[in-house]
Amino acid sequence: MIEEDDARLKPVPGSEHYSETLLYDYSKFLTTISLLALGGILSLSQTDGLRDVKAFNLAWSIGAVIIGGISAFSVSHDIVTSRAKGREPSRWVRPTMSIALAGIGLGLGGFVHIFWKAIT
Repeated sequence: MIEEDDARLKPVPGSEHYSETLLYDYSKFLTTISLLALGGILSLSQTDGLRDVKAFNLAWSIGAVIIGGISAFSVSHDIVTSRAKGREPSRWVRPTMSIALAGIGLGLGGFVHIFWKAIT
């Protein structure tokens, strides 16, 4: 069984901000994923099979992905501006990343459900 201390990420020697670097890269990745997901949702929503879908359901799905993307982008912005000013990032960085992941997941999951019901 893995000890709790062993499961934590350990910083690279000589790097005191290793976890922030990972979080910054992860937030950039989620921002990119949200943009790709938004493009995919908007493209697929124009197909003939989805013309009967309620606008509210589609808007809910798109809105969730947008909230996730904005949250991920705000984390990147907070990390960069905090380090540029020589201070620690906000305590809201990690909860905001959870909001970003939840928004993207709910939006994509909702759209997959809408799309699957429309094509079957």
